[in-house]
Amino acid sequence: MYKVVENIDIKSSVVYVILCIVLSACNQDDYAKTEANYGEDIVKYAKEYNLSPSFLKALVVLECSGNKPAGERFEPSVYQKLKEVQIGTRSRFELVRRRHIKDCSDAALRNLATSWGPFQIMGYKCIHLGIVINDLRGEESIKWGIQWINNEYGKLIRNKEFEQAFRMHNTGSMYGNTYDPEYVSNGLQHITHFESGNNSTNLTDLPKKYAASDYVANYDLEDRLVIFVDYSLPRTQRRLWVIKNNKVLAHSYVAHGVGSGKIWATKFSNVPESNMSSLGLFSFNYFFNYQKRAKGEGYKFVLNGLESTNNKAAKRGIIIHLPPTNKQYVSENGCTGNSLGCFVVSKEIFALIKEKSTFRTSYLLALR
Repeated sequence: MYKVVENIDIKSSVVYVILCIVLSACNQDDYAKTEANYGEDIVKYAKEYNLSPSFLKALVVLECSGNKPAGERFEPSVYQKLKEVQIGTRSRFELVRRRHIKDCSDAALRNLATSWGPFQIMGYKCIHLGIVINDLRGEESIKWGIQWINNEYGKLIRNKEFEQAFRMHNTGSMYGNTYDPEYVSNGLQHITHFESGNNSTNLTDLPKKYAASDYVANYDLEDRLVIFVDYSLPRTQRRLWVIKNNKVLAHSYVAHGVGSGKIWATKFSNVPESNMSSLGLFSFNYFFNYQKRAKGEGYKFVLNGLESTNNKAAKRGIIIHLPPTNKQYVSENGCTGNSLGCFVVSKEIFALIKEKSTFRTSYLLALR
């Protein structure tokens, strides 16, 4: 479980550990402030537009650390462009034209060139929302901020394309390079924190989505070995449960197909060569489906898809396996890579599945 690293400078590693502890403590404080200051309003308006409250909370952590008041950031380059539009040397800046700002005082122009509120939305955005600056930074800042977000890139959030949504918010483009190179990865980590509140963290508890599914009763899963995967969670979060006799034996990580998405699985397929994960119920049996992999890469459990969403699993070569020897991207410490559609698990989980498999049919259930 532990990797030995040679030639480490002791002083540097101590500083790194201290920095990690401080940053972790800061994040926890930011999460608490976000929930206390904005959580209720975020949930309310997220529901109105069918947006992810966890994404919106993560955005608040990124933009203002959950502080109330949120603070402000003046952007000189934006001010200069608005000034050029006002005096007529520039035809427009985004959707802002001269008629919108020709009578603005310099102070008002500076307000338009400043970002406001928990989402740090630029002041000039209020022009096309039909509101004033105080709406972006006042008591209804969450309401108007979420309305703007919905107008600009709400579809990305509803499709769980969170990486692109973060880039859109920060740069105005789904593919823009953020000023802070960690902006997107930090945002995804914050989502994981807020999402984890919707799932049991107690190892002994059955995941609610599994327990509530029709599969348990329809396939008599209560006394079987079942691997349950919840693809509504990112691969950076524990989203695989090993269950036997309706009791959780382990809770761990699992990779998904690169064609389904990098961090979040948002697209699924039963088509060969799609490199996507499939949803639904699969069966496997230790005596018939435990086989040696080619190229000396260990063993595998071959999966049989039982539904129209996954019945080409055997043809596609969809299996449960360990990471290839040159790609150790799944462990009990996390998942840092993607598969070509297979369920890639840690060596501990693979060994547990092998140990608990019997002559009876076992199952893997993947839901979103």
